[in-house]
Formats: sequence, C-alpha cells, structure tokens
Amino acid sequence: MANNPLRRRLERAADAADSLPPAATPQAPPAADETGVLAREMAGAFGQLVASYREHFRLTPEEARRQATATTQEQVRRILDGPPDQVSWSDLDVIAAQALPLTPKHPARHPT
Repeated sequence: MANNPLRRRLERAADAADSLPPAATPQAPPAADETGVLAREMAGAFGQLVASYREHFRLTPEEARRQATATTQEQVRRILDGPPDQVSWSDLDVIAAQALPLTPKHPARHPT
C-alpha cells in the first residue's frame, strides 16, 4: 500500500504538520479515535473531487487525479488569505502539499 498516492499525500500532510511551530495557546490533541474519522473525511473529499472531474470533464481516472492535485499560487493565496470558515479538506491538502506555514490573514476566532 506504500505506492498509494493518497496515502503518500496524507503522509506528506502529516510531515508538514509536524514541522509547524507550536500553537501560542496549546490545545488538547484530538482523541486517537478521531484521526481515522478525519482521514476518512479527507479521503472522501478527495474522491468526490476526482469523481467530479471525471463526470463533468469526462477525464480518465489518472487525468482526474492529476487535475485534482494541480495547484496554482493563486489558489494557495486564496486559501491563506480567505476566511477560515471557507477552508475545505482539499484546501488543507493543498497547503500540506506545498509545505507552507499556516499564516492566514484572519486569525482563528474562539468564542469567549
């Protein structure tokens, strides 16, 4: 399974997350059982994106995967500069693949 592109992308995302500086206010890490749920959600979102490319643009599976993983600098800027509530699983994957630090213009808003 080491040749699975999605697994490699998830591993790169995990490596990129490990290199980020610690948060200013440490939060409790998610429960171990939540990581599988999050990984399934990310994989499902990627699968839906690939299926959308296949359906709407009539691409082969490989072409659809390639298109789904294509990234432009404008896309990266939109993700980092946009509102936090507009970030999708695919956006997080783009940031992880670029190995960019998460420095959005809009800091996280926590209810008081």
